[in-house]
Amino acid sequence: MLLHHTHYAGKKQAWFKHGQGPCIVLLHGFCENHRIWADYYKPLTQRGYQVLGIDLPGFGQSETLEQASMAEMAAAVKSVLDTEKLEQVIMIGHSMGGYVALEFAAAYPDRLLGFGLFHSHPYVDSPEKKTGRYQSAEKVLEEGSRAFVSRLYPGLFPAAWPAAHPAEMSDLIEQGSHLSPEGIAYGLRCMADRRDHTDTLTQSKVPVLFIVGLDDPLQDERHKTEPPSLPAVAMVHFLPGVGHMGMLEAFAETLAIVGNFSDFCTKGH
Repeated sequence: MLLHHTHYAGKKQAWFKHGQGPCIVLLHGFCENHRIWADYYKPLTQRGYQVLGIDLPGFGQSETLEQASMAEMAAAVKSVLDTEKLEQVIMIGHSMGGYVALEFAAAYPDRLLGFGLFHSHPYVDSPEKKTGRYQSAEKVLEEGSRAFVSRLYPGLFPAAWPAAHPAEMSDLIEQGSHLSPEGIAYGLRCMADRRDHTDTLTQSKVPVLFIVGLDDPLQDERHKTEPPSLPAVAMVHFLPGVGHMGMLEAFAETLAIVGNFSDFCTKGH
């Protein structure tokens, strides 16, 4: 697995590239990096795709940008596609990565064959949640990454999952402890200031995938029962018993969903 990098706004942006063929871009969520998709890379390349696992600004090996906004995150992703000379891709975003995918779809719609919201949604934060994100940004700078992610990760799963999967939880915390507090704070500020993208969905000219964990403790309640104003072409998957981390909790099922959606985007319509 080979690291590639470019610079956007003077800051290094890193990604890992696998395989050949039509391109699937996988965008990780908050307090993650490209490794969260590790088990997806080989099966998707064997299915005939090139796969890019991008470290979003402030996470993994990508540097934090000066301006904290989803628009800047999306522009950094575009810089990766430009460097790779990729005209059109399928983009799948987990959680925060879904917010980036929505911003990308709004700003650069012609660059997409389709995009997916993997435990993500188009809504803005409530005023209380927005305030909480800013407070968390200050807290992580004070206490460091390990303490922050040790509290964060168990709350992403259904209540019984962490105790039943201690090795996976330990690995998540170990990976998260290597993230910089500044990068985590940057991600929190970007999420707090994001805009509503309901119109981006309704106006989409490309297929949109929704993967919804019905036991997701972070998912907006509106999205658990009915996805928002669907675009003309949509694939919706509700996953019973799954929380916020379907790539770990339901690996085979979510991998098949992403693969089938990608096939549809490239061959099926």
